[in-house]
Amino acid sequence: MFDLKKFRMGVNENGMHFQDSQTGVIFSVIEMTQEEHKIAICSKSARKKVREELMEYLQEQYKGCLKFEDIPIEKVYIAPSLNFELYNFGYDSIGIKHKETGVLLAFCKVASSVAEVHFCFDHVYGHDGRLCKDFFDLCSPKIRAMETGRPNASVFISRTWSEKTIQDMVYGHLEKGIKKYFPYKDMSLYKDVHFYKEKNNITIKIGMDTAIRLHIYDVTDDETWITSLCSKTGLVIKFLYCLMAMQRYPQIKNIIFKFEDNDSNLRRIVIKRKERTKILREFVRIPNINLEF
Repeated sequence: MFDLKKFRMGVNENGMHFQDSQTGVIFSVIEMTQEEHKIAICSKSARKKVREELMEYLQEQYKGCLKFEDIPIEKVYIAPSLNFELYNFGYDSIGIKHKETGVLLAFCKVASSVAEVHFCFDHVYGHDGRLCKDFFDLCSPKIRAMETGRPNASVFISRTWSEKTIQDMVYGHLEKGIKKYFPYKDMSLYKDVHFYKEKNNITIKIGMDTAIRLHIYDVTDDETWITSLCSKTGLVIKFLYCLMAMQRYPQIKNIIFKFEDNDSNLRRIVIKRKERTKILREFVRIPNINLEF
């Protein structure tokens, strides 16, 4: 009877709210934990039979234990925006899909007029300004900000900021998060990372597993160029291994880092020793690549 895509939605200080476009029945997600989800169904929104059918439907869709209660219609907010559609229910979040880009966001909670919304695991950075601005269109005027990004690259976004400002903030915090979790300048933190140089090849291993192979293909008195070819996954750590190799071997002056983007197109970025301190900033801003780490 119900279809996730046919629920309109809105966010206010009481949680996230959904209204079925066919029956008009409303349910609200008040609180979510991995153990229990507190759900409220508005008794004023539909007759009892429809509410009972919705309750059965939610019990089938949700992965966690549900606790049901009523919610007054005055505490509900349904936004006019149609930029998102309800996608799924997680253990501690609600998946919503941005229609224009197809990107998924995970709504977690509202606290002190700030919405907590995470990027999903396969998130491709570059649409963040649009995503955040469109998400604010789902929110009542009382929601003044959002906490978004990932746990290792979280960022506070104000409702008043422009798309460009939001995008710059997201990229900046992503860069800080990478540097925090992978401080490649301090080699002592990587006791399990080993470098093996043999003829024109450098192999970097984590324990017994090969992380990346670098091939030296041109050596002169001034420059040594090495190249790598990486698949679209795990790009961040492999990129940082290249920086670590450059730090370990002073004769390496340049690295051509070759990799695939999310459409399997071959891309490249040149890492120059004299510019390596700012190359990470350039790398995280390459469009359509997987930056999960």
